[in-house]
Amino acid sequence: MIKELIINLSILISAISLGTQLGKGHDHLKANPYTHQLIFGFFTGILSITLMYFGFIIYDGSVIDFRNVAIMISAIYGGGVSIYLCSIMTAIFRIIYFGINPLAIYGVILTIIIGTGCWFIASNKLRTWQKWVYCTLFNTIASSIVLIINYFYRKDFKFILSVYIIASIVVSVITFSYLEYCFTLNKLYIKLAKESSQDFLTGVNNVRQFHKTLKQLAVNAVDKAERLSLLVIDIDNFKNVNDTYGHNNGDIVLKEVASILKDSSRSFDVISRNGGEEFTAILLDCGKDNAIKIAEKIRTNIENHSFVLLNEHQIYVTVSIGAASFPESTKDIRRLYELADEALYQSKKTGKNKVSHV
Repeated sequence: MIKELIINLSILISAISLGTQLGKGHDHLKANPYTHQLIFGFFTGILSITLMYFGFIIYDGSVIDFRNVAIMISAIYGGGVSIYLCSIMTAIFRIIYFGINPLAIYGVILTIIIGTGCWFIASNKLRTWQKWVYCTLFNTIASSIVLIINYFYRKDFKFILSVYIIASIVVSVITFSYLEYCFTLNKLYIKLAKESSQDFLTGVNNVRQFHKTLKQLAVNAVDKAERLSLLVIDIDNFKNVNDTYGHNNGDIVLKEVASILKDSSRSFDVISRNGGEEFTAILLDCGKDNAIKIAEKIRTNIENHSFVLLNEHQIYVTVSIGAASFPESTKDIRRLYELADEALYQSKKTGKNKVSHV
């Protein structure tokens, strides 16, 4: 019995390890789209079937397995589609593998009840550990009732029931602890991946991600003979903002400028903060005329925007913008950033708050 229990635990832990690796980078505690729910439901269904297949015998054909743990995982971390798919797969396999008999009918009914109950619990606004505890209690009580109906007349009934309850609780605790450990590691991975490509203050791409993206899009533009433009944007006299109003208020300006850049450009354009008060906008499939139009829109929107500081004081800032386009500005797309930076210098040199294009 101990051997079979260890096998079941090993299956659960292996499945959780594999599942979190395959789903690395995805937050399982957020609402899942239907496609993810279908995939999650299918894999938890396979897990449920596997646990059923490796169920362990207590005595004289009395089989105990932990398929309901897979159903709980599906309900709490998957969603409505996930739990129903998992439950249906479990019920169908129960009939096919064990045949149609009173025990199989009880098993199918139990699966439907536990699936429905777990989904009801998971739908409530509870903490994850609370959902797990309530699902475990519901699962243990419902399964115990079925055991009582089937085995209360046996001399070893108390032994069967005791072993099942203890094993269910132990497996449930170990499974949840390992799930939380894996999801914590996954959250850390998501955070590190995000921080490696995203500016911590404004939420747009950082300079590392900018260069990586520009290189990829440049190759794509050359291969497909598409146009590509780049804007280099610098906040005028930003040092005065920090010196006069403090760095916290300077951060407010930077965040709002980033927001205006995103709102003023197209949804598929790539906005980055290259450092300090300098931003860039990579304009996909965009020639010179349209690039100047977008740059002027950005400049005007920032010039007319009222920046509300921490003390409710309102200030206005302007930006200077340099623009370069492929192939109008250069046939060598590798020089795009260099030329846009030169154009920015011209904007700064000739009065600021303007757009220059080379």
